[in-house]
Amino acid sequence: MSNSSIMKYLIIGNSASGRSAAQEILKCDSSAKITIISEEKSPAYYRPLISHLLARDIAKEKIFMEPFNPEGEQEVNTRLGERATAIDAQAKTVSLDNGEKLPYDRLLLSTGGRPIVPQIERLETDGVYQFNSLEDVEKIIGFSDKTARAVVVGGGLSGIRSACALRQIGKEVTVVELLDRPLWTVLDSNGAEIVRRHLESHGIKIVTGTSINEILSTNGRVSGVILSDGQGLDCQAVILSIGVKPNLDLVDDSGLKVNRGILVNRSLQTSVSDIYAAGDVCETYDPTLGEFIVNANWTCAVQQGKLAGRNMCGGDEVYQGSIGTNSLDLFGLACITVGVTNPNSGRFQIVSKTNPGRNVYRKLVFKGDFIVGAIFIGEVRGVGAISRLLKDRVPLGGIKDSILEEKRPYVHFLRSLYRDDLEDEIPWRQELWSTEKYKKKFDDERWRQREGIKE
Repeated sequence: MSNSSIMKYLIIGNSASGRSAAQEILKCDSSAKITIISEEKSPAYYRPLISHLLARDIAKEKIFMEPFNPEGEQEVNTRLGERATAIDAQAKTVSLDNGEKLPYDRLLLSTGGRPIVPQIERLETDGVYQFNSLEDVEKIIGFSDKTARAVVVGGGLSGIRSACALRQIGKEVTVVELLDRPLWTVLDSNGAEIVRRHLESHGIKIVTGTSINEILSTNGRVSGVILSDGQGLDCQAVILSIGVKPNLDLVDDSGLKVNRGILVNRSLQTSVSDIYAAGDVCETYDPTLGEFIVNANWTCAVQQGKLAGRNMCGGDEVYQGSIGTNSLDLFGLACITVGVTNPNSGRFQIVSKTNPGRNVYRKLVFKGDFIVGAIFIGEVRGVGAISRLLKDRVPLGGIKDSILEEKRPYVHFLRSLYRDDLEDEIPWRQELWSTEKYKKKFDDERWRQREGIKE
């Protein structure tokens, strides 16, 4: 192929979706010239693992992604610590903060999310940290020896993960959440109450229905906070973990259509034909809701990046949709949520089973004959099958009430539906840093035992 026909692929963002897209482009276009621009200075890493790094569960080297290893002499030019500042869609260039302009034939926007920063006095005080990146966590680790008490602002997924990590390394932790319960984006009040009691039994104090008005300081360092209800809390660190919103800084004046995130079609193409978007920065189709939403989820970002990469090379694949899935290990209490977990209309049917004394809560959300969401706390057996029924859009009809109890109709249904798959080897990544495979074989005796137990 002549140099004039070499395609220039420019990717803004060096995380889940951007890296996945680059890998697919390498497979699809043997002469591709790929450049990745990353505002972060560190090499690509698994962002979901930063709480494990803070908790000392893993060594730092385990957090980094594997380097590109394409066949032949193709290279990916990854430029770290550089920020893209503007897109000229007509000239097909992207400007960098150093004044350079990079040309492209195909552009992928995978800029992820920006932390939501609350309006609090003295945010610049020494001891106030974000919890969104490897750099943030390294700052917290560097300050942790001087910290006995920490206040985490935000009781969502990120806030609870950071609180658990801090508690695991011996810090006294208080979570301050403006709304009435922790993990409100993924749990209903029943599930949140079980989680709250469990976290408090492990030493994490959770204060809801309030926010931080002011950060107190002594000699330039954090010494406490004042809440909106007037309560004061002593601490040496404040961790800001309210959540993220799509990082749309780059698309201002670009001509791209945006809503909460960048708008894309089912091929992940933006309103400008040679520009694609993937990951937390864009709105993608959610089949459980039947609409386009921002779904900030690592696994979804990887899937979107792969599909966008193939389509940037001339493919025409349709993205089947993002289904939010979250998994937490809260001091031994498993908490898994999938899809729609807290519907706010009468169009949905709920089937649930709870045992608060054992910290068990299992809930299924149906829309018509289809599962569209699930919460599993404490007892997560069977969540894999539930997730597959949801993603495969399998109509369940009259067996809805037998699913949580694993009664005979449900077991027979699964057996007939997925037997062929169960007979094959299923690749399984037990952990992000594990390369092992879990081999599962169909076992008639095991199925008979399950049928006999649940009548």
